[in-house]
Amino acid sequence: VYNGDWDNAIRNLHSTNNFPEFTGRICPAPCEEACTLNLEDIPVAIKTIEQAIADKAYETGHIRPYPPER
Repeated sequence: VYNGDWDNAIRNLHSTNNFPEFTGRICPAPCEEACTLNLEDIPVAIKTIEQAIADKAYETGHIRPYPPER
């Protein structure tokens, strides 16, 4: 993300998270509070980063909504 490599970012995120478009929005992000950087500095904004990756993935077509088939 830092280097603007959004394709690789969504690929990496999807390798560990099947639904980043949801978890980046509804998760209360306890990992940010537990981040060791929080002891001396500002913790990594994981929730915000996930949201940005998912939003960009929608814009570029890497995530597409599919209506349910019946």
